Amino acid sequence: MRQFFTTVFILLITTGSNAQTCTLSGRVINFKDTTLTLNLLYAGAHYHNQSVEIKLNAGGKFKQTIALPYPVFALLKYNEFERRLLLSPGRNLHLSFNALQSEENILLAGTAGKENNLLNQLKIEDIPFFMQGKWEENVYAKMPIDSLEAGVLQVVRKEYAAARIKIESTPVPGNLQQILLKEYKYVNQCFLYDFAGNFMRWAKNKDQEQFLNKVISLEPLPDSATLVSCLYANMMLDNYTRYQLMKAGEDFRKDSVTAKHRIESLLQMPFAEINKQAEQYGERYILSWLYARQNLPEKIQDKVLFNKIMESCNNKLFSTAKALEDTLQRYYPTSSYFSMARLEVNKLRQLFEQQSGNTKIVFHTGKKIKSLKEFVQAYKGKVVYLDIWGTWCGPCRVEMGYVPELKKRYAGKDIVFVYLDMDDDNKENLWKEMAYLYELEGEHYRLNNDEIQSCWKEIENEGGVTNRYPTYVLFDRDGKMVKANAERPGSREKLYKQLDEVL
Repeated sequence: MRQFFTTVFILLITTGSNAQTCTLSGRVINFKDTTLTLNLLYAGAHYHNQSVEIKLNAGGKFKQTIALPYPVFALLKYNEFERRLLLSPGRNLHLSFNALQSEENILLAGTAGKENNLLNQLKIEDIPFFMQGKWEENVYAKMPIDSLEAGVLQVVRKEYAAARIKIESTPVPGNLQQILLKEYKYVNQCFLYDFAGNFMRWAKNKDQEQFLNKVISLEPLPDSATLVSCLYANMMLDNYTRYQLMKAGEDFRKDSVTAKHRIESLLQMPFAEINKQAEQYGERYILSWLYARQNLPEKIQDKVLFNKIMESCNNKLFSTAKALEDTLQRYYPTSSYFSMARLEVNKLRQLFEQQSGNTKIVFHTGKKIKSLKEFVQAYKGKVVYLDIWGTWCGPCRVEMGYVPELKKRYAGKDIVFVYLDMDDDNKENLWKEMAYLYELEGEHYRLNNDEIQSCWKEIENEGGVTNRYPTYVLFDRDGKMVKANAERPGSREKLYKQLDEVL
């Protein structure tokens, strides 16, 4: 399977000699917004950095040519409407839907119509019966292991057998049948993993660990061919890796010496070096690679690296992405994933170089905030919107995606955007890197965990919830804290109302 592509990406440009194209066309009825988003799921999650915007014409119609190296799942989004698609080189798809109706009312046609209608019928991503409703009321979460075998696993196996008959009886190419079969199998395992790791754990089920062990071994590790196109196979591989790392580090607080020896044995590296790399590049990125290098089949190690490169690029962690790309080139210089990985890392590099000259991103290096009341006086006469965040904080990065819309709305207004990062002193370079890559124009300060406690105390004194990242604080023109827990950028109109009231 490794000969199928040299490089890839989207739109009208075919970036690799082996990439072919498919055409996605259709119509949105009763449309309002004029843009669709197509997210190509090449790696192990829904990453925004591999998305393409598709414009609708005056009649709501669209047509887009896409370069593809191989079949890939994609997510088509239009406002609240979402549809999972399976796109393949040389197979065109035509779709139409009414923006005012249910997602079920979609027409799929073209040479790729059969497999996409089949995908629609399989309802692969629907919440399974054993995870529906609130976990507190979930009867399955409290079941003993024997009942789970009969009431959950046997039912899942029967559903897969029925899906297999449906897939194999549908006249689509054999390779696409195999992709759908594997995707169905691994999405079930992913749901079961989440059920055991969350619902059963929250319910304090005494058989939780035993059932989780059973789920982990339910399917074989996906092979290299499966990992090429199957999103949930990649997700399950990541689950498997994190599970093994978690098992090695369990009881760390009770017996750190034994746990460290287990981790060293698993990763074949001194614990001090493991810890150093995890701190430098982020443990969720580097530990997966270190585990894969020593414990997973060689043929799938490059896909683990590729997935982590895509994840770090999506989160705009340039230093991590570059280190992983260098590792991919060192160990797997002929990997078919290398061209796409380099393309994504280069995008980050170009953005960083462009933004590093942005004089509207101001760092107050070495200037420590001892009091919010005192520091806000420097901006007296203007409204201050304070964002307390951390480079390690996933929800913080999510909210940063809404900042451009916020800044555009309040351009020219008397409002100052201030960013207070909570990170250790050795994270100063990462702090600046992320501010540039997220294009956070405004005033930037950094405090470590000890230094920021006085700020949390002030927020607490004003009735705010503390030690929660991200936290947003709103000050009026006189420097008075008027909202100890202001709305986040993603709340849009709720935040705009708060800002307008103070302005």
